[in-house]
Amino acid sequence: MCAKKFPGGGSVVAGDFEKKHMTIKEAEAQAGITKKNIRFYERMGLLCPVRDRENSYRNYSEADVERLKTIRLLRSLYLPIEEIRALLAGEDRLEQSLREHAVHLAKEAESLQCAQLLCTEIAQSGKPLDVDGYLERLNRHEQAGVRFMNLKKQDTRRQYIFPAICAAVMLVIMGTLIGLFIWGMGLENRPPLALALLLIAIPASVVIGVILALIQRIREIKKGEIDEARKY
Repeated sequence: MCAKKFPGGGSVVAGDFEKKHMTIKEAEAQAGITKKNIRFYERMGLLCPVRDRENSYRNYSEADVERLKTIRLLRSLYLPIEEIRALLAGEDRLEQSLREHAVHLAKEAESLQCAQLLCTEIAQSGKPLDVDGYLERLNRHEQAGVRFMNLKKQDTRRQYIFPAICAAVMLVIMGTLIGLFIWGMGLENRPPLALALLLIAIPASVVIGVILALIQRIREIKKGEIDEARKY
């Protein structure tokens, strides 16, 4: 469900809008977000445009465009997808979330500054890299609260979970069907061999398709689809 208000933080879609329907190309132009990212936000549940009953095309309203602009703003401020979803769904307060995020950004800025200083020091030392020594210094910094990990990869890691679960469920179902068909071939009233092979080939083809689709999805994520969406 796509909620339209932040609790105590005003409306996500400010003002009254006429019921003007737009194509995705028009929404792209008005919101300043690419079609690829608009579809990405739809898959993530951040946007729910209505569909035309006649052709099932998506119809974007001015409220949808305003919502996309809101998402673009929050993503530009480095808010993770999950936090934006919670805000749009009314689960979190805008003011509180932004205050907490500002604290997080301050800590991350401190970590980046520390990493920058260490990089400069290593580059200017003119000595062989003392790996153990620098790792020890990193450990001391981390114990003091500095984080050197790339926290922005959290969004990407989450994207593997849903397709992997869907693929696993489908593989279990299709594998069960294949097992049943093979078991049925051993019965006295078994179907003709050609029919049995056809019945086995159908779920087997689905299994291959699911595996190929999962591989393709993982490649898309690795190519940076999530990183591209993070720019807006």
